[in-house]
Amino acid sequence: MSGNIRTFSQKAFHTFEQCPLKFRYVYRDGLAWLREYHFRKNSAQWVKRGQDFHLMAERYFLRLPTAQLTPAFPEGEAWLASLKECIPLREEETYFPECQVVCEWDYPLMATFDLVRLHAGRITLYDWKVGAHPLRTRALKKSWQTVVYLVVAEREGKRYFGTGTNELSLVYWNPVFPDSPVTFTLSPSSLQRYQRRIREAASCCKEILEGGEALPNHSHCPLCPYRYCCTGEPLGEAAFEQEEVSWDAEVSWDDITEIPF
Repeated sequence: MSGNIRTFSQKAFHTFEQCPLKFRYVYRDGLAWLREYHFRKNSAQWVKRGQDFHLMAERYFLRLPTAQLTPAFPEGEAWLASLKECIPLREEETYFPECQVVCEWDYPLMATFDLVRLHAGRITLYDWKVGAHPLRTRALKKSWQTVVYLVVAEREGKRYFGTGTNELSLVYWNPVFPDSPVTFTLSPSSLQRYQRRIREAASCCKEILEGGEALPNHSHCPLCPYRYCCTGEPLGEAAFEQEEVSWDAEVSWDDITEIPF
């Protein structure tokens, strides 16, 4: 595959959907990746809280001590207590926190799951969404994260986790609203729909990576961190007046802590 991309992630597909030209800037031209949450009001505190919570959750599921972790925010201990109540550790269950899976398919795919839980013959994926707003089911249902994560887990569950996928689910969970998770269970019809959507997007992305035309989506320009590349104008004040990041949108902690593919 040409360009600066070897495997497709949910972030790559989302970037293409936002604007094909933006996708070209990042994945073909190799421009520095600009984090959009940097331009949002009050986002820094939520990023730090999310990073701390992800660390605490990872240590919890690895059965490592968490008492010495002093959260930089007062809600940390309460959030961890809610997580323990939601998913208590059981000897008969297996947990894979912060698990990255690469899927060799029609197009190579990559997903990093916050948690993979094997229980009672089922595979449940978890993604922690940390933010001040409740999760939005409609947004998550059409999210590229839902599409890519379920397809990758369905195809690679046996190879990575040693078990089939008789029942495969993805749970989004926000510790701020612990009693309101959003769950999607993969069905044969949704699998076919997700696979078709990936093929269509990956085909378009591959064409751009190989030198094809990338048309701009002008409706995305006002809040795009690459606006200067297209218009010669910096971001306007509106970009900096956005409210804090809503993590039930298409923002992944993988994209915050790692270099995106």
